[in-house]
Amino acid sequence: MVEALCKEGNVEEAKIVIDEMMVQVGVEPDVAIFNSFIDGCFPSNQPDMAKDIFDSMDQRGVVPNIHNYTMMIKGLCKIKRVDEALNLFEEMRSKNMTPDAKIYTSIIDGLFKSGRDTCALKLVGEMHDKGLPTNVFTKSDLV
Repeated sequence: MVEALCKEGNVEEAKIVIDEMMVQVGVEPDVAIFNSFIDGCFPSNQPDMAKDIFDSMDQRGVVPNIHNYTMMIKGLCKIKRVDEALNLFEEMRSKNMTPDAKIYTSIIDGLFKSGRDTCALKLVGEMHDKGLPTNVFTKSDLV
């Protein structure tokens, strides 16, 4: 139900369903429900709601996974909130999660679009050093 509401852009209603699940039924949302909710927030222009729910995951006993971080970082970079995305990137690494090419590409794109070329190029070098593939999008930014 949460996924369907989010796909329709009804994230406020999805949030109510999640809250009711917890209060009335006593069921904590799992990582899949959080994924659906976070994924629906950015297209619905609700990035702060996505950030709030992401931040509450640990408190609710749900450990954010690489997919949660990818969605948050990608969404934040698209709306030019690159510093927040970089904070999540560092948080992720501090938890011994290994960023993949998707995460690097999202951040690199956000950095280039915000005029932070030096930082973007540093991450491109880091990607290369780690043996991560650079996709066409990343290569086109470098040209």
